[in-house]
Amino acid sequence: MDDKGQSLVIFVILLPVILLLMAGIVDIGNFLVEKNSYENEVKSTINYGMKHLDEENIAQKLNDLLDSNIEGKKQINIENETIKIKVNATTKSLFSDIIDFDYQIDISYIGYMDNDKIIIKKE
Repeated sequence: MDDKGQSLVIFVILLPVILLLMAGIVDIGNFLVEKNSYENEVKSTINYGMKHLDEENIAQKLNDLLDSNIEGKKQINIENETIKIKVNATTKSLFSDIIDFDYQIDISYIGYMDNDKIIIKKE
């Protein structure tokens, strides 16, 4: 018996499933890269802020740094030689034109000095 027809039918049925799975992997990967860039920017900003805490208008400088590099709602708190930065942003899915779905990025980091070493960690 010839099974070529059956193989073709199975391939045609499975092709859309495989393509959707691959598209989902690309979409989630894109979101994770975007989130990672946000986290790196927040860490870099805290690092800069900790090195320049004694400067005048440091909160405004940190806010300008974040504004120039990332979007979303940003909250910066500086008290007792500690810097807290929270970022809430929305990034679109690659398929947001087809389905109404956006990713939420919620990042919260804190930076402080410990024995002349800058410590930055997730809050």
